[in-house]
Amino acid sequence: RDVYGDYLDELKALMTEGVAPPTAKATQFARPKWLPSDAKNLALDAKVAVSSLYKKAHYPASAINDGKLDVYKNEGRWVSDEAESHWVDFEFAGETKLDAFRVASGQASAQTPLTKFRLQVERDGAFVDVENAAVENNDAAVVCLKFKPVSGKKFRLQIDETPGNLARLWEVELYRVGTPSDNK
Repeated sequence: RDVYGDYLDELKALMTEGVAPPTAKATQFARPKWLPSDAKNLALDAKVAVSSLYKKAHYPASAINDGKLDVYKNEGRWVSDEAESHWVDFEFAGETKLDAFRVASGQASAQTPLTKFRLQVERDGAFVDVENAAVENNDAAVVCLKFKPVSGKKFRLQIDETPGNLARLWEVELYRVGTPSDNK
């Protein structure tokens, strides 16, 4: 009876820690060490537009940056129509600097993650690739990548290859992680 009143914080900490070592599946979704737990996901502040929708009511574009990452359920993610290429645009109210992303894609029953994608930034009305912000031959449900800082108001996740020509995204997170030398 006294657990709730006297030991609740300790119980919460133990529940977070778990009782067994993490499985390979669990570690696949963990944040990389270079991404601080208090880093702000800038994608939450962006307006999102997509190339297409599979079923708007079931798989809305708003799921891409809602801050919910539950890769064990297929609900709560965006799914595109069948096509050869897909994209997701992130538009910010003002100039925004990014240097990292985390992309969670696929489906719960069979991985089917995005296999080839890249981040782009809009320059003079056209999208150009962000240096070192591309992924090829991917087979992981969650991909985390750091790249050289880039500023812009509008960014695009250009999806070039995906199994079955359907893009499936649980979440796209965009960050400005920086380095100590960036803060001088």
